[in-house]
Amino acid sequence: RNSPESCFNCMDNYRDELDLMAMQATLFEKGAKVVPGSWSYGPGSDTFTVPLFNTLTISLSGGGGGGGRASSCIGGGPYVAGNDGNDTTLSALGLIAHSGKGANPGDTAMTGGTASGGSTNTTGGTSTVGHVVGASRISGAGGAGGSGALGGVANTVTHHTTSTTAAAGSPGASGGGGSGGAALDDINDYYVLAAGGSGGGYCTRTYTVTGGAFKYGDVLSFSVGAGAAVSTGYCTVSANGGGTTQYPLGVGAGGDGDITFTWS
Repeated sequence: RNSPESCFNCMDNYRDELDLMAMQATLFEKGAKVVPGSWSYGPGSDTFTVPLFNTLTISLSGGGGGGGRASSCIGGGPYVAGNDGNDTTLSALGLIAHSGKGANPGDTAMTGGTASGGSTNTTGGTSTVGHVVGASRISGAGGAGGSGALGGVANTVTHHTTSTTAAAGSPGASGGGGSGGAALDDINDYYVLAAGGSGGGYCTRTYTVTGGAFKYGDVLSFSVGAGAAVSTGYCTVSANGGGTTQYPLGVGAGGDGDITFTWS
């Protein structure tokens, strides 16, 4: 027959877990109250310590993709692919928001990043390709983030017979918007109309204190993805007086991903 002492000792392996599970209830009994709040984190790896809560909502956005550019205006290319963004993850809870994709090749529209693990999972917006309207040369736009973050706008340049006109790709908004593509037109009306990058995915889920996914005092590790990096290069264009010259042409960054914890 087990003694009281041995029965107590057999609980050693579980005592910490039981204490943590009961701690929030005990604090409530003693008059402790949930203080509603919200924390958001940008790119990088970090941790979040679970506060007293009744409900806690976690929302993730992947980083946006980068728009395209070109290394030569003459002949319509070759186009240069935009960079991909980076995923945002909280692996312990199975939450992931995939990044947007860089235009690849640089004149091709891309579908947005997907997401999984949330009660809501929203795919990022698809980017668009460039087009011509009269004397206007218009690049593609970046896709919106699944969170609703704006994608980079389409960039417009107007044809001139005496000078090269160009617009670097425009950045996407924080929360996973894709970058707009670059646009360029030279004196001979050779032009670059690069596509935008796509938006990052988004997911969100609300947890309750009785749900058991985590408890007061737990530490949740996560990684937030950055948007596509800025890319700058030179494009070959027609020179005044004949021949060719090099013209700088850059691509804006995709919007950074993020993660937000909101409790009440």
